[in-house]
Amino acid sequence: TFKNISSASNSKLTTQESLGKFNIKPLIQFEPATVLVVDDVFLNRQLLIKYLEDYPELSILEAENGKIAIEMVNQYKPDIILMDMKMPVMDGFEAIKIIKAIESLQSIPILVITASVFKQTKEEVISISEGFLQKPVSQKALILKISEFLKNRIYENEANQDYSKKESPVFA
Repeated sequence: TFKNISSASNSKLTTQESLGKFNIKPLIQFEPATVLVVDDVFLNRQLLIKYLEDYPELSILEAENGKIAIEMVNQYKPDIILMDMKMPVMDGFEAIKIIKAIESLQSIPILVITASVFKQTKEEVISISEGFLQKPVSQKALILKISEFLKNRIYENEANQDYSKKESPVFA
């Protein structure tokens, strides 16, 4: 129990609740693809995997450091990589540089997911990857970001009841 603490007004709470109820699952359907999740923290990997489990067309691979990630990228050639930056054994910066140096792997988009907020780090990350998400990342932000790189179909909400299929002009 916290004493002498005022509560938030109901209007702010209602706005936050309505934003939280936005469900993107019916709006985006991915083509079959493989996603490699690279993070040394098991719970971070599990959270990202949980966010992606609503999309059975996405096959998920995991790696706990950059060295393992490079081995998995060489073996499985995933369609997208979600890469943490600070990891033991080999960090994300080094792993990305090695992956991007291999001609057959250069076209695989790498999204950096990191807690670092330093301007220098962000600029460096953007210069070596295709995208950046800051931890903590929401499911909505993750799905919208990966939809920029993975082929998908978008469905429009009509009258808040029915979803009619509307294909993107070009599969994104």
